[in-house]
Amino acid sequence: MRKIICITGPDGSGKSTLIQSLLKTHNYYVASIWDGMKNNENNVLFNSKLNVDKYLCNLLPDARLLFLAHAMKISIDKAFESNQDILIDSYFYKYFVSELTLGASKKLADSLLDVFVVPDKTFYLVIDSNTTRQRKTKYSRYECGLVKHASTESFLEFQLKTQNYWNTFVKPNWIKINAKENEEVVLKNVLTHL
Repeated sequence: MRKIICITGPDGSGKSTLIQSLLKTHNYYVASIWDGMKNNENNVLFNSKLNVDKYLCNLLPDARLLFLAHAMKISIDKAFESNQDILIDSYFYKYFVSELTLGASKKLADSLLDVFVVPDKTFYLVIDSNTTRQRKTKYSRYECGLVKHASTESFLEFQLKTQNYWNTFVKPNWIKINAKENEEVVLKNVLTHL
């Protein structure tokens, strides 16, 4: 039976690092929103993450929410074509949290929830925004709330605003992992639940 595992949490919480570590322990198919933005005949053409960032910053909130949901759905559909267990990077949770913070319609976001499969296990990386700010060395405008010039200060300000929306998404059955621990401890804690 195929397993669907989700690793989610705020920007800079260590999702990518954890996913890379998990890939050393098991042969997962990694589903990422970026799969829905790659250059192929079915998707919008973006040749860099910078161009995606520019595009996102030019969309209105509901249009951006729909675009990101579309890209995530493409990624999930591609993952289901494989016979592997699926490891989902961030999932729609992270993007919906950002979009709701940026003014997208909650009604629209709620209507899109049925499009997405519920993972067998969801790991939520718990970390404070000050720590994520210190971990990251480069910020996108999107991670900073669509400001004209991304900075440490704008990243922290926007990430603090997202916390209220994270609290509405986190479910009682989500496994909370202290992401302030070092990489080995975080991996060990996740593996105990797998």
